Amino acid sequence: MRPFFFGTDALRCFGVYHAPSGPHGYTRPVLICSPIGHEYMRSYHTIRQLAEQLAAAGRHVLRFDWSGHGDSQGSPREATVKTWLANIEVALKELQNISGEKVIAIAGLRFGATLAWRAAMTKSNIEDIVLWDATYSGKAYLQELQELHADFLKRTSSCAKGLSNENEFLGFAYSKELQQEIASLDISVHEIPKRCAVHSFASTPNTWADGNLWDHVILGNPAIGPIVACMNKEPS
Repeated sequence: MRPFFFGTDALRCFGVYHAPSGPHGYTRPVLICSPIGHEYMRSYHTIRQLAEQLAAAGRHVLRFDWSGHGDSQGSPREATVKTWLANIEVALKELQNISGEKVIAIAGLRFGATLAWRAAMTKSNIEDIVLWDATYSGKAYLQELQELHADFLKRTSSCAKGLSNENEFLGFAYSKELQQEIASLDISVHEIPKRCAVHSFASTPNTWADGNLWDHVILGNPAIGPIVACMNKEPS
């Protein structure tokens, strides 16, 4: 596992590279796209588990922080979907350089899956995509965030109830511009290019929409094993 920074001075990202540690078979590199906001925090360990297991299966793997998240450059209040798509572009190039491979597989969780799908629409070097608990409708995703935030405020102390802000959900900033961008995305109405093999995974129950089930996300997810097995099948 090698942490490092990559990208341009204007778009510096923090990433973690996992070198192949298992037998080399089907070795298409994998770029992992994490969720955003509070889901980024709650899924951090799960994303690391996925990366480690893919590397143990012989894959080059890169996971990274979005601009305005973690150790990457930028303020959360300045984050945009356009910037996050640019993050994917530089991460793809970085993984190509590290692995020596031109064609990349991409795996996204929650809104990371939405961004991965959007990138695959235009990037010809993406030919394998995993959608894990994807947020297909941006409008529905924002509604879910609003409801979770309102529920959080109801369950917290009276001093926290005065902290409601229409540009903040569960401690993370979502500018009006960002909310408009998210709301405009609906990947269910777009067809992925035929060159891409698409694999979808959904958690049951939905551990994201119920705050009482968030521990299931923190402690790991039973979908990791099937995702790794699926991504290690060489296309026919």
